[in-house]
Amino acid sequence: MTNKEDFLESENVRLRALLRQAGLDAVESDVAHELQRLLLSEMHHRIKNVLAMVQSIVVQSLRSARTPADATEAITYRIAALARTQDIIMSTAGEGSPLDHLLEDITAPFGSNRFRINVPSVVIPPKAAVALALVINELATNAIKYGALSIPDGGVLLAGRKNDGADELVISWSERGGPAVQEPTRRNFGTQLILTALPSEPSLEFRPAGVYCEMRVPVPRDSLK
Repeated sequence: MTNKEDFLESENVRLRALLRQAGLDAVESDVAHELQRLLLSEMHHRIKNVLAMVQSIVVQSLRSARTPADATEAITYRIAALARTQDIIMSTAGEGSPLDHLLEDITAPFGSNRFRINVPSVVIPPKAAVALALVINELATNAIKYGALSIPDGGVLLAGRKNDGADELVISWSERGGPAVQEPTRRNFGTQLILTALPSEPSLEFRPAGVYCEMRVPVPRDSLK
């Protein structure tokens, strides 16, 4: 039996035990069988999505890195950000992530005292949360290397507002107090990730005061009230 089969069998046993505790016999109840099938199907779907993201991160990071050390660092940071986001999503039972908590958790490894976060109290759907987390992680990684987070006095303002008339939030990343930055001469995977991870392409500007990025994140209309 393969590791995957072992894992699925253990999940099968666990689900049966939970259903028995709820007064259902998973062997005899058609309803219980259907519930079990749906739960396993959803789990398989999410695992495949995560593995596809990991594969893309590894392949593109290796392709765009200049040295093996650069590739190792990029892959480590990006997969760590993905893992942190999955932890947040699981802690909310897959129902979405509070935006302020998501941003605090993603920026924490870069020094929470370096960030000012001012966003509305909104729950972000899982898919949008993963995309936003990867973009923020990429911006923070670049800021540590070249931007505001590369010097002690630099910092970042993360601000958010509701976009009237659209089911989305507008979130801005503004670097302050760092060295002057210049637009890179080539578009690497990190830049491509920032520009393509979200449904709408962000506005990315390399201003003298630091990088500015404005992102549009889709959210359900009822969560914007």
